[in-house]
Amino acid sequence: MKPAVILADIENIYKDDTFDLRVKKDLEKFEEFVNLILPKKKKIIISEIDDAERKIRLRSALISFYAKETQCKLVIGSFRQRPQPLYEHAIEFANSLDMVFGIETIYCVKDTGIISNIRIGGK
Repeated sequence: MKPAVILADIENIYKDDTFDLRVKKDLEKFEEFVNLILPKKKKIIISEIDDAERKIRLRSALISFYAKETQCKLVIGSFRQRPQPLYEHAIEFANSLDMVFGIETIYCVKDTGIISNIRIGGK
């Protein structure tokens, strides 16, 4: 199976049905949730993976759990891409000028009833 970019239109949904990690209020609510379920100053160990991958997996699990608990229909967040030696210099240059590089914004649909016009894209 080959990976593909899927395009879809997001229908109008209530703001309360959206969990947007780019918004300070939503990020603060998520932080409160995480602090309630995870002990402070403890590191979750996931064997046989590096620290960057551990953070990605932990983040994914926490976001999915939070989204399910709050019954949100759409999760939006901007995340650092996995470390890639090919882009190290570009990231260093961007950082030196306080620019953003190596970040991707992800829209995760938790309720397929909010999307329409689904199609393959990315060419």
